Amino acid sequence: MTWPRRLAIWLLAILVAALATLLALDKLWVIRSVQVTGNHFLSKAAVEQISGVHPGTPWLWITPQSLQHLKTDPWIASARVVKIFPSTVRIAVKERSAVAQLRYQGKLVEIDGHGVVLPGAPLRGPLIQGWGPSRVRSALAILTLLRRDHVQVVNFDPVGFSVHTQLGTIWTDSLPALARYAAIASQYTGAQVNIYPWGVSVQ
Repeated sequence: MTWPRRLAIWLLAILVAALATLLALDKLWVIRSVQVTGNHFLSKAAVEQISGVHPGTPWLWITPQSLQHLKTDPWIASARVVKIFPSTVRIAVKERSAVAQLRYQGKLVEIDGHGVVLPGAPLRGPLIQGWGPSRVRSALAILTLLRRDHVQVVNFDPVGFSVHTQLGTIWTDSLPALARYAAIASQYTGAQVNIYPWGVSVQ
């Protein structure tokens, strides 16, 4: 038998042995414990189910890509996985926070600060509602601008925004103008304040 042929047989034997070892490890070296941190709305069991990472899953197979399906869940803002030798996996998640109710096209849902709908979230916080093209992002910006005024309702339409707070009502067709005159508008309790790019009108 020639030397090149012997080398080929040895290499093949090594490859077969390596594959057999990996298959054995795949069966024996599995996840024994899954730790989940950062979850508040989603349960530990839900995180395991959505991600597909649970006890019995081959430990060697777990990679950052294992959480791709979990990251598509609307509640998950970010997620990372840490493997702890020899058989533990820790999943650290950051959930989105509900900030407002949204009534649009006949539906009432809870959304986060980016307008992402959070299924199953309790309905609470200021109400955003309106008609015409969605202006939810702008309405959320208004909640931030007027956070000290305790906004109760933001109504939007193609023309502008009508904001009902504990202090009174503010109407504007311009977010930059609102940002400029918000402090002035807050001084008028129980009034209808109209904010325009050129100034403020109080009724």
